[in-house]
Amino acid sequence: MDLIFITSASSSFVSLLTNSVINTAIGDTSTLLLSIFTNINHDTCIFKKKIEELDLYNKLSIIDNFINIIPHKYENNKSISPILQSLHDVIILIYNELSEINGIIVHHKTKFFYSYRTPHYKYNINQIILYKSILDTRFDMLLKILNTIQFLK
Repeated sequence: MDLIFITSASSSFVSLLTNSVINTAIGDTSTLLLSIFTNINHDTCIFKKKIEELDLYNKLSIIDNFINIIPHKYENNKSISPILQSLHDVIILIYNELSEINGIIVHHKTKFFYSYRTPHYKYNINQIILYKSILDTRFDMLLKILNTIQFLK
């Protein structure tokens, strides 16, 4: 009997960690995104235009809020758990690209006449576009599975 209690307590702890880990990744990514926006001085910047087109900040905010309302009992589901992990993974990939872009921008500002040149982060922007489409697909899959689970009950 004690073993069952420990197992259920540990699964509950794991589900709380899942929410927390994803929320932390989203929070860090959103903060970095806003930080980069404040470091960019001019509106003609390619990065700013692309990120606004992608609506990345709002998408992250929506996912963050949605993850908070998923009942913990669903996080241990064999269908939902891998999707939550894959959402976390793609958010980390986006964070890494944003980190690299931030480094490029900071380094670019140390160059002479930096305001007359454009930093070289086009590859990173293309990667973010790719990761954003993967994020959209995975989030849609999560929504479909949650709807299917609700339908089956």
